Amino acid sequence: MEGEQGIPNRIPENLAIPFWGVSERLNIPAAVGMHYSVCLANWKLKDPSGPVHLDNMDTIIKIQGGSDEAWFFLVSVQVEMDTAPAIVNIVKAQQAVKEQDISSLVESLDVMTVTMKQMKNSMKRMHERNNPDIFFNVLRMFLSGWDHAAFKKLGYDGLIYDGISEDPIKYSGGSAAQAAILYCYDEALGIKHGPIQEAKITRFKQYMPPAHSNFIKAIASGPSIKDFVKVRQDLALTNAYDDCVNALKDFRSYHIQLACRYITIQAHKNASNNNENFTENAVTGTGGTESFLQYLKGLRNNTSTTVVQSRP
Repeated sequence: MEGEQGIPNRIPENLAIPFWGVSERLNIPAAVGMHYSVCLANWKLKDPSGPVHLDNMDTIIKIQGGSDEAWFFLVSVQVEMDTAPAIVNIVKAQQAVKEQDISSLVESLDVMTVTMKQMKNSMKRMHERNNPDIFFNVLRMFLSGWDHAAFKKLGYDGLIYDGISEDPIKYSGGSAAQAAILYCYDEALGIKHGPIQEAKITRFKQYMPPAHSNFIKAIASGPSIKDFVKVRQDLALTNAYDDCVNALKDFRSYHIQLACRYITIQAHKNASNNNENFTENAVTGTGGTESFLQYLKGLRNNTSTTVVQSRP
């Protein structure tokens, strides 16, 4: 395996033209490994008459193949499926604010909290069948985009899509940061991030299906749950809001743990073993985020400080 060596500088016409055409039809970037394409649109049921659940799913398209790769994508699919109750209840929560209905708002926040905890429980299953070494050294490089450090090292400013453009086109790779649900929670709960983080989030939204990014915009333009909680000063409501914020914080904390195990620790092992094929894989996320652990910790910390009431 060549790793980061021998990367071509173009996509041949017989691949570039249909790839570009399908992407335009779907109104998404012509990028490889996006969360939408490798997760949301890349699963099927092993038993069509069985339950729609992780243990009854397989991937449709393989990159390298193997159970570790499939499990990585399918755990992400299960996490996405877990989000359904929250999507409904974010809308209900904002409607409750409009109607000044505290009891309904508490109920919706409770569902959002339970949903986030279930998402975390599903994500914990990543360890069951996804070996960190295989993820890092076999799969991960295929999820990187044309803006990755390995491309920059070769002097590439993207890749040329033959038959589409004579100039290089630069896209980021796939990342769970391209999933909409955490940003839906951020907007619903009034969680604010710094300008650098917001700029990165804006870029990630460009890799979502338009319906997903538009839904985030709709939540952002809706009534503020946080302001309503602060104004009403109702203990049960405040507790429900803070519980939801803390559930999101815990999810983000666990995501950081996964990133450390599957990326940072593996990168250090490669450095110790003088594995030069993956020298640029340590601190840059597949979605193009440099110092991605610092970025993830910033999101987590911003979430943590959003609680309305500190508890002993």
